[in-house]
Amino acid sequence: MTTTLTTYPLRWTEQLADEVRQAAEDAGVPQSVWLRRAIEEKLGRERKPRRPRRHVMVAPDLTVLQGPATGIVTLPRTLFWSAEDASFDLGNPTQRRQMYETVLREARTMEHLITYLNGVLLVCLWQEIYNEQVRQAWEAQHPVLRKLGKAA
Repeated sequence: MTTTLTTYPLRWTEQLADEVRQAAEDAGVPQSVWLRRAIEEKLGRERKPRRPRRHVMVAPDLTVLQGPATGIVTLPRTLFWSAEDASFDLGNPTQRRQMYETVLREARTMEHLITYLNGVLLVCLWQEIYNEQVRQAWEAQHPVLRKLGKAA
């Protein structure tokens, strides 16, 4: 007869799970995400909801967004640090969407929004913005974006 984790009292199950984790670590075997989740599920732990990564800056009015609508835009390292080249060609649809998603997600000041985003272009791109936290924050403040979001 095979004994499973659920047949042990909870404190033994936690101890066994800790021993499994330690043995995997000692052996240099990375513990996979599914195994970690399975152990947590067996222990009866509820997954905590993810905390929002950061506060999303939202412009009070789309008309204040006077950034460029064409050309090459180079973002500062405070907004885009993941690649050597932080330049985006707004004539290229993929680069334009990537730049807007980056600024919407990473902006920490109103100046970031005003300098790099264009209100008209933002409205045109809105259905292509995929970050859920950004969408919720901006749609809560701007009815026109909410209507576009529902239409998508």
